[in-house]
Amino acid sequence: MDPDDHALLGYSGGGAFVAYSLFARPGAFSKYICGSAGLYYGDNVLWAMEERYAAEHDDLPADVFLAAGEAEVFEPVIDAFGAVSSVTRLGETLNFRGYPSLRLHIKLMPGETHGTMLPHVLNWATRTLWLER
Repeated sequence: MDPDDHALLGYSGGGAFVAYSLFARPGAFSKYICGSAGLYYGDNVLWAMEERYAAEHDDLPADVFLAAGEAEVFEPVIDAFGAVSSVTRLGETLNFRGYPSLRLHIKLMPGETHGTMLPHVLNWATRTLWLER
């Protein structure tokens, strides 16, 4: 294993952990794969962490792959956690920050639900982060 090429992958609740890890332990991984994660949990603690990170850092050296399925907005429980809106918000926020070393990838997958997304996240993240450099 290449210690400079480690990735952390999480889906759904695990995706929220990936986003948390990106700001709690930046640099612990070189690649972060966050799929269909509801990031508004815990009184919006993740957004406070992101703001704190941005105030204290001018770069975020990482490859970040964010993905959600468009049809997740029609699933009441999943939509209540904001899987699509929070993943897109994180992508927009990171893009707005303009971190020079950040390689940001965002994929919204048409027609995919929370139950069908995981294999697509694995496929697209692998292709994007390792095969299409």
